[in-house]
Amino acid sequence: ADGSPVWILDGALDGRSRTKARRCLDEILRRAAGRAVVVSMSRPLDLHRFDRVIELRRGRIAFDGPPSERKTHGRDAA
Repeated sequence: ADGSPVWILDGALDGRSRTKARRCLDEILRRAAGRAVVVSMSRPLDLHRFDRVIELRRGRIAFDGPPSERKTHGRDAA
């Protein structure tokens, strides 16, 4: 097992169906218990499971805060 206090995952959920991406996220968060986890996603998924969301649009920060304060836009709901 990796003892790193921080895990950075870039695109770990990309290219998967929403169901498979959720299963993968479940496993990631289970294995990363007690660690800080940074996950980049091209499609927002289950954002409510995270403490903080930073959303980029065209290379700029469009949102930075708790997922409960993020406005959803149709299908990208948390």
